[in-house]
Amino acid sequence: MNLNSLNKVMFIGFVTKDPMTRKAIEGGGKLTRFYLVTNELFKKGGKPRPEFHSIVCWGVLAEFAERNIKKGKRIYVEGKLRHYYYQCECGKKIKNSEVNADIITFLGGEKDQEKEEPKEKVQKKKMGVKIK
Repeated sequence: MNLNSLNKVMFIGFVTKDPMTRKAIEGGGKLTRFYLVTNELFKKGGKPRPEFHSIVCWGVLAEFAERNIKKGKRIYVEGKLRHYYYQCECGKKIKNSEVNADIITFLGGEKDQEKEEPKEKVQKKKMGVKIK
């Protein structure tokens, strides 16, 4: 087996709808899924072509995504591309692709970042607790 390989994808795009979270089948943790749209221009002055990407987060990152990611937010996602097959009701084998996220970073101005602070931190600020 050749270990000199790399599976890494990076996206900057906009969240198309609020994330969906459920209990993961394996390990009992959380799994959060959301969709990201990126745009590509083929020629100057042409219309952008949207590409939609399925993003999956596990564990602590899934909990973070569930609390903080909202429709319309511009984010950076880094992760691994995964492919799997499933069988539809008609019996046809279908290939699906998704990104298993490792890193999520919010992009935008400071005002956007303030709005994205977890509720726990906002509540502690109101109570006068110093946060690092």
